[in-house]
Amino acid sequence: MFIPCVFIFSILVLPALSSKIATFTDDKCKDSHISINAENGYPNGTCSLINAQGAFGSFQVVGLDPGCSATIYGTDDTPYTPCSSTTLQFANIGQCYNTSFVYYSIDACTPPSQLSSPSPSVQATSKRTNTGAIAGGVVGGVCGLAFVAGVIFLVLRRSRKRRQHQPAALHEAPESTPTELPPGDVKHELYSPEAAPQEMGRNSVHIPAAELQGDDVSGQGIANFHDLGDTKH
Repeated sequence: MFIPCVFIFSILVLPALSSKIATFTDDKCKDSHISINAENGYPNGTCSLINAQGAFGSFQVVGLDPGCSATIYGTDDTPYTPCSSTTLQFANIGQCYNTSFVYYSIDACTPPSQLSSPSPSVQATSKRTNTGAIAGGVVGGVCGLAFVAGVIFLVLRRSRKRRQHQPAALHEAPESTPTELPPGDVKHELYSPEAAPQEMGRNSVHIPAAELQGDDVSGQGIANFHDLGDTKH
């Protein structure tokens, strides 16, 4: 597990340890042929044949690692002595060269140990970036806290309003609605046996009202009155 992590870290973080040279089948660097991973020199590179991986019609340097320079050489002036030609020059990246050049070497590359520590300019840039990130995080945190505080304030405010309205509603007297008496609750008139009409007996005699004639009462009238009283008894 540790080895794959180191490998991935080296690919993503550390710079490449080789430069690139591309060969072409034509003499104008149009038809691509082979890509060569050129070995870097710290500081002196290795003199290598360009056609070591096959014949070519032209070539160009397509990439150099930090600090590196590519030197190309013509045919050897001294037999069996590579890169002894006085025809040599520094190759420019992207420039097309023909088969008159036979060797190359990658020289004066910056060692990886020095590349692992960033330069002062890179450090200053990273500090500014970190400062901006920290400032952005602080501003975002303050805005988030303000939003949360606003939401809590609104919730508490609404709850207070509800509490203020509820006691007033509880203390209000309920409206009294008139209720009708059910049909069975009918008030009856008082019944008295004395008030009920009574039927007269057989021996009862109805005495019609008679009007007295002044103060002069005849003896006959008095006698009739006594006769009626005897009849009842």
